[in-house]
Amino acid sequence: MKDMKVIILIILLAVYFISIYIFESYILCYSILTGLSYLWFVFVLITLFYIYKKRDIEYKPLFNEKYYEKIPLLRKPEQLGYLLNHKIIPINFTASIMELINKEVITIEEDKKQKVYTLVFNNKHNENLLRSEFFLLTWLFNRIGDGERVSINAILKDAKRNSGYFWSCCNEWYELAIFEGEKQVFFESKRDILEESFGYFGLTFILIIENILIHNSYYLIVAMLMTAMGAITYIFNYRRRTEEANEEYYQWLAFGRYFEKDDAFKKESDSNYLASLIIYAKLLGKSKEYRRILNNKVLNDETLLDKNILLKLEVIGVLGVINKKLEKAINNAKLKARFFTANKGSNAIRRYKKKNK
Repeated sequence: MKDMKVIILIILLAVYFISIYIFESYILCYSILTGLSYLWFVFVLITLFYIYKKRDIEYKPLFNEKYYEKIPLLRKPEQLGYLLNHKIIPINFTASIMELINKEVITIEEDKKQKVYTLVFNNKHNENLLRSEFFLLTWLFNRIGDGERVSINAILKDAKRNSGYFWSCCNEWYELAIFEGEKQVFFESKRDILEESFGYFGLTFILIIENILIHNSYYLIVAMLMTAMGAITYIFNYRRRTEEANEEYYQWLAFGRYFEKDDAFKKESDSNYLASLIIYAKLLGKSKEYRRILNNKVLNDETLLDKNILLKLEVIGVLGVINKKLEKAINNAKLKARFFTANKGSNAIRRYKKKNK
């Protein structure tokens, strides 16, 4: 493939030397360059089709069951979110907070009269944290809260008043969460394809410039330019899971479908296992199905709520309220940060600056 690029480049350079300096023929230059342009146009399409067939289509999984009854593999919310979506989205943020609640790193206090929910940092259980989790705690409790407590309303206010800073912190957390996902090597590297593509598209733009210089067909030039830009976009955005990750991915999808069964987790009585299912159900888009399962279990055994705080918060609806508010805060901060240039820093930073004036 690399030799092909060299050969084509030599041919392109030879066109000018032969046509202009030897034959001094504009018509010959025009004809050869037009022919090469059409051949290159076809070649790029063939190359893209080759990449699609050989590198883009997912592997056919060996696993072909409709349901998977057990958790396929213990995964952090950041890791599972990256496996499922190849990116981190707001529900991964709230799922991470739920994970910290489940690990008792965070507890929740509720003021029923004022309907205010407060996150409380439990410093006794802050061992073995991921970098993304540590940053999340630092951001919420130290930058927005007082170091130990932060109310959901305070987070919402900070997202509104300091949208630029809030969104920059959110992006920093996203990058750390993506890093946790990338460490698992769920997706194949496309470095070799990118290296090859830069050479091919470099030659494509040389052809475009040469066609412009000899005043070739406007439609041909536009078609080549649009094809090149579309191909670059496709190559940068395509992805394929590794064979192992693809097997796990289909197992997670089957596990998600298992939540839909009427007898799902009917025999399961471990409160910690049931609590972990809250997080997985959210990431798999099965929160509604999980609430049905949990409500049925609580009807048969109310003591479950005393064994795990996350189960209790889910049943009484506190988790649902907090999740909606936090996801709303992120989306609002993202929108305001993109369309408005104000609100560059947090309140804590502003107060600090005032004290030093």
